Parts: sequence; C-alpha cells; structure tokens
Amino acid sequence: MLDEMLQMQIKVPLFTQLRKLSQSLKSRKTYGLKLETSELMLFKKLFTFFIFVEKYVQTLTTRAMLDIKKVAKEIAWPALNMDMKEIDRILSKPILTRDMRLKELRARLDNLP
Repeated sequence: MLDEMLQMQIKVPLFTQLRKLSQSLKSRKTYGLKLETSELMLFKKLFTFFIFVEKYVQTLTTRAMLDIKKVAKEIAWPALNMDMKEIDRILSKPILTRDMRLKELRARLDNLP
C-alpha cells in the first residue's frame, strides 16, 4: 500500500509535466515556433519512462499516452533526428514477470549437471 502511494506521488507530477510538454511541443509546431532542445530532451526522457511503465503496469495514463505517442512520432523524434524503432522493438517483446523469470531460472538450475 505504501509502495503504491509513493509511486503515485512520483508519477502524477511527472505525468502532468509530460502532458504539458506534449501540448507545448504541439503548439510550437503548429505555429512554426522553434522547438527548444532542452524541452525535446526532457520530453524524450519522460515519454520513455512512461512507455516502459505502461508496458509493465497498465494505469489510467494509457489513453493519454496515445496522444503523447503521436506527438513523439510526429514532432519530438524528427526534431531530435531519431526514430521510434528501438522503443517499438522493446515494446514488442513479451513481458516477463518476476514469477516467470524465477521459474525460468529454477528450470535452468534444475538442468545443470
């Protein structure tokens, strides 16, 4: 319970900042204003963090991430001369939960001579 409360206290302000950055980048692009490198790098870090959080623990941010992912693909990544192939490749891998990893390790240990 305490662990979940701490996670929420950390994630909520970070996600709020990510949403604001996403809206700012979208507005700047719409009006032809310069995209600040510092904002792009912060967006990249926060976006990557939440992509991985959503991969392993589905939360209420999933719907909002759809719009933010669009901003990442269309605005942030091209401005940083990057593509999303690496993130897509990681996200396409199956999730290994802790229990699955433990079972896999036990099986390996059992098969040792």
